[in-house]
Amino acid sequence: MPLNNQTNLIYDGNFWSAEPTGLTNMLGKVTYGHGVFMAQCGVSLATSTDGTNWFNYAKPLPNSKTSGYDDSLATDGSRLVAVGAAGYPYANSFVYTSGPLVGVGMNNNLTPNVTISGLVGRKYQIQSSDALGVENNWRTNATFQLTNTPIVWTDSTATNSARFYRGILLP
Repeated sequence: MPLNNQTNLIYDGNFWSAEPTGLTNMLGKVTYGHGVFMAQCGVSLATSTDGTNWFNYAKPLPNSKTSGYDDSLATDGSRLVAVGAAGYPYANSFVYTSGPLVGVGMNNNLTPNVTISGLVGRKYQIQSSDALGVENNWRTNATFQLTNTPIVWTDSTATNSARFYRGILLP
């Protein structure tokens, strides 16, 4: 069966094809969890939701400039874990954990703008509530897939009363 016939491809692990990533640095070891592929790319993180189209984040991974960094990443879907070492011969090992994979910020404009940062390719929600302390009082204002990070969302329904916002990373 010809391998270049797209309708007859067999995915059995015996045949591989090279796919361009669009990245300028080489990817390190790739890990997968909760719908996202992750790898070290140079000194920073790169992610993909399909294993082919990658997004490279500008901020360096922790300890990525030391020779003891092992470029191993893991996730539980809510944060990242990276492994590193220091000293010769790497006698001191470290585990670095990221903050939550969703960041929420606000501005002070009359119409509230909510800034969401997170993993490109993952789905997020912006929710709001007029009062804190009542868990089922949150309403969904927007659901979207991040195409870049951060993004800014404007709440056109906001009034002059107090309103609280949160960002949710969806499965």
